[in-house]
Amino acid sequence: MCLLASLRIFYKQRLKAKYDEEIAIKRTEEKERLRMAKDIHDDLGSGLSKINFLSELISRDKSQSKEVSENASSIAETAQRLVVNMRDLIWALDPENVTLQGLVARIREYAADYLEDVSIDLNVFMDKDIPSTPIKRESHREILMVVKESLNNVVKHSKADQVDLKIGLINKVLSVSIKDNGTGIPESSKQGNGLRNMRNRVDGLGGAFEVNSDSHGTVIKVSIPLVSIIRK
Repeated sequence: MCLLASLRIFYKQRLKAKYDEEIAIKRTEEKERLRMAKDIHDDLGSGLSKINFLSELISRDKSQSKEVSENASSIAETAQRLVVNMRDLIWALDPENVTLQGLVARIREYAADYLEDVSIDLNVFMDKDIPSTPIKRESHREILMVVKESLNNVVKHSKADQVDLKIGLINKVLSVSIKDNGTGIPESSKQGNGLRNMRNRVDGLGGAFEVNSDSHGTVIKVSIPLVSIIRK
């Protein structure tokens, strides 16, 4: 074997060894971040759950003034929301969950839990064969935030008692549709920050955001090309 060939082999081996080392370091860092996030969740989560519980007790106390009860309810709602946000953070930190399949699973899980608390019926329609394609963390977060905001609007403003959630892949485009049977979006709210923020999130991912609303309900549809969110 000539010297040049030997040098090439040696160089390739060094490159591979360096690549393997970088991958090992990256995996170790990811595991450490996930461990720390879980520890934070356990510590803060238990405290926030206690705050939520005590705040609800205060809000239900008939001897308290209306202002105190309203403030206690607000504290309870904030604590509950923080617990959910921490759960989403841990979910997104785990590389195995930051996939298209993981995102769809989290959307379905969140919608079921959130609407169950307010007694709104949820119907889920989704493609069976969603691939476990890795996606960008920021894409995972932005899409989930749009779904959260949509469901929050349904609960707070629509007076609906039913929501249809549809998730599918059509020609390599992720489609998420949230339909309610409420009273529709008032004209004064159609230019509000809520819808604008959702539209901006979707625009930032190179997708399309549609809203159709009338007195029989509202449909919010998000369409995002997979090429825009896939992790390469």
